[in-house]
Amino acid sequence: EPLFTFIFLCALNILLSHMGAFKKNALAGALGGLAYWVRPNGIILLPILVIASLYETGIQRKEKIIRALILITFFFAAALPMLYERQAYFGTAFDYGENSKYFAERYVDVWGATPAPSLTQYISTHTLANLFNRFVTTGTLLVALQFCYSILPSVFFFTYGISVIGKNKTWRPVISALSIWMAGLIPIFHLYYLPRHLFPIIPFALLIAGAGIDDLLKHLPERKRQFWIAFIAAHIAGLFVLISLTFFMSRMLTKDDQRVARDRMTWSAWAATHLKGTIAAGNGMGIMLSLPDTRVGGVGMLDLYAPQSEIRIMYPGKFDRLENAMPTLKARNVSYIVLDDRVADPLPFVTEKYLSIYSGTTIPPYFKEVYSNYGMNSQS
Repeated sequence: EPLFTFIFLCALNILLSHMGAFKKNALAGALGGLAYWVRPNGIILLPILVIASLYETGIQRKEKIIRALILITFFFAAALPMLYERQAYFGTAFDYGENSKYFAERYVDVWGATPAPSLTQYISTHTLANLFNRFVTTGTLLVALQFCYSILPSVFFFTYGISVIGKNKTWRPVISALSIWMAGLIPIFHLYYLPRHLFPIIPFALLIAGAGIDDLLKHLPERKRQFWIAFIAAHIAGLFVLISLTFFMSRMLTKDDQRVARDRMTWSAWAATHLKGTIAAGNGMGIMLSLPDTRVGGVGMLDLYAPQSEIRIMYPGKFDRLENAMPTLKARNVSYIVLDDRVADPLPFVTEKYLSIYSGTTIPPYFKEVYSNYGMNSQS
């Protein structure tokens, strides 16, 4: 997220600068393509940058179209090596497997061979009430609420800032960037529910909040202005520090996280010397990152592999019935399934952090069971 957000900000800033027309559109487009390389949802930057380019005043429509075409050309030129590599490795440049099932009904439908409907198919097979719930209740409202929570220390100033800059043409690119990004999350937010997807637009929200603060201060007497500047700064900084420290203390300094990190190193070292092939584990990414020869590409869109250790740990997905998972696991040549005796959830694929399959389930004979204390509350 930090790298993606930095490139995003640079691209829009260059586009709104006073550089020459060709130079700024070419640079903004190239940076947008690099952002797309960093994260798949970087494709949303393309309409954001194109619309921002079209907002420029004082030029004819034909010139605007030419500038937009320059931006689009450099966007895909910068992204071309990544697209070519994806085509070579995965057989498709634009499909992202599970992450491309935008209109799946439930999260369990994202995984495996279950085909996801297209937008037209989804609309034609659902009632107006279903559509309202998907795109409004668990879509627009959920995204808006999570966005407000993400900028909690400055949400009041942001709301006031919107009312201040609403009719100011200078702010249109920033407002459109916020709107397009949030609109792109509406169909999928209730499926994946990853608040970090809102992080790239927080800087734009803070700019708008700053405009609101500036307008509020203009209406104050001169003698009171410095006091309120200090008060607002302390308010925002204090809340930011408090929330950050609370998150850090709850997530990073617990004994559980220290234990998991230790178990992860121990288990990955054991797996590298005892197992060969593909391992299905509930949260294998951390295990793979503990191996020195970990690589990405050539084995699956979301999976890492270690060519020297000859293992690959894949996330098995979430299924409500084990038999629904078997075709997917067989297609991915899974040799081992990591189990944990402490799981008491009746679902075979559970939401526990480090687990994959309920050990009480009957496992087909072509899989080998591997029992581990990884993630258990033990000292061994």
